[in-house]
Amino acid sequence: HGRVQKNLVRRNVYKCQGCLQRTLECRWCHDMARGHSDWDDELCAKCDGTIDEWGAQPEDSRVLAWCSWCFNLAFHNLRITNVVRRNGFMCDTCEGRTAHCLKCHRAMTRCHSLYDDKLCFKCDGTIADWKDPSKNRLETLQKGIDVLVRNDPYISFAPPRRNIKA
Repeated sequence: HGRVQKNLVRRNVYKCQGCLQRTLECRWCHDMARGHSDWDDELCAKCDGTIDEWGAQPEDSRVLAWCSWCFNLAFHNLRITNVVRRNGFMCDTCEGRTAHCLKCHRAMTRCHSLYDDKLCFKCDGTIADWKDPSKNRLETLQKGIDVLVRNDPYISFAPPRRNIKA
C-alpha cells in the first residue's frame, strides 16, 4: 500500500498496489480497511467479521439480484457488513446503495442515508414484476419516485464526503 495523503488529525489515506483502491488503516489492528468515495470503513474485513482470515472470500460478497433503484438484474457488491442490521451492498449498474429484501431475498431494497427500505419494489407493490425495467422506470417516475441513473449529478443517494465538492 502506498500512502497518497498524509493527515495529522484523521487517518492517512493509502492506495492498494494490487487493486488500486482507496484504503485506510484499521482502527483496531492496523491492517488495511476499505475506503469508498463517500464512506470509509472503520475496521478491516477481518476485524468486522466479514472474513475469518486474510485470503478468504466472504460468502455473499457479490450477489446477483434485482435492483430497486434502476430495476435491472445486476451484481451487487458487499459494501459494509453489519451484525445488528442487514449488510449493505452497492449495485454495479447504478451504484445505488442496496440491502436484501426481507420478504423474497431475491431482490434488493433501497438504502437511504437515514434508513433502509424493508421490502423491494415488487414485494411492496410498487411494480408488478421485474420483466420490463424501462416500463418499471416510467411507472415509478409517474408516481413521483426517483429512479437512480449512474453518474446523474442531480440525484444524490449518499451524503458527500467532507471537503469534496461535487
